Amino acid sequence: MFYSRVFMKIAVTGGSGFVGLNLIKELKEGHEVVNLDIVNPAESDHFIKCDITNREEVSRIFKNELQDADAVVHLAALSKEAASNETPSIDFNVNINGTFNILNACLNTGVKNFIFASSYLVYGNSDFEKVSETSPLHPKSIYAATKASGEAIINSFHNIYGINTVLLRKCVLYGENDPQKRVINLFIDRVKEGKDITVFGDKFLDFLYIRDAVNAYIKAINHKKSDTFNVGSGTGHSLKEVAETIVERLKSNSKIIEAPAREGEVDKYVADISKARKLLGFEPTKNVMQFIESQCE
Repeated sequence: MFYSRVFMKIAVTGGSGFVGLNLIKELKEGHEVVNLDIVNPAESDHFIKCDITNREEVSRIFKNELQDADAVVHLAALSKEAASNETPSIDFNVNINGTFNILNACLNTGVKNFIFASSYLVYGNSDFEKVSETSPLHPKSIYAATKASGEAIINSFHNIYGINTVLLRKCVLYGENDPQKRVINLFIDRVKEGKDITVFGDKFLDFLYIRDAVNAYIKAINHKKSDTFNVGSGTGHSLKEVAETIVERLKSNSKIIEAPAREGEVDKYVADISKARKLLGFEPTKNVMQFIESQCE
């Protein structure tokens, strides 16, 4: 991976999650990294328990521990799309108020670089073959709306206060040792256990390998200019065909149950990653089908 030769102090909110743990593992080889999370990590050299919805607590931690930080990577969020529609007030508090609290603390302590984990879901369904960063935003779920709102708040902090902000609209994540069991890992595990799997809707989506996601965040940290990027593989796959491939490769009797799409879900999305390729030097290294093959051997 590419690292800045300049030593930096980097705070990662939500560092105990899937992306956070993998990102911190890479970053700490060349930088000082602080993990801010409400959940204790399995391992961390520098962990501070932090509830991002508590503005006073966030401000105190930044004042005492992060005055000399060079960058914040803001991963902390509630990210269950379907669940967000059942608990909108909770998601708004964490994803919008929490984002504001972290931004406000950056402003008050002079942290100049802010990298935000946004989502492809802010686009909603699109008629474009591939969706670029200039495509209109039509969030369909509460979760997607909180991400779009977060982007608006972050951009205002850049425009008014000069904080350097990089927004990464990442696709559906997958990879080894995913504790949240996103759809690819969930399907593989269930089929290995001989259980049936359910495909909600006729989805055609872009999937992003965890190490490619980590690489994108590292490049964003080193990108000293405010911007927004799609981060994905640039290739779409039918979720039903993915499920069929897993069942076939594992020679399983598991059934694939087709169900209607859930409220607020996106059925079609493939990322145009040409901007990230050009300006970040981002290049995906793994296709989801390659990952499935490796996990089914």
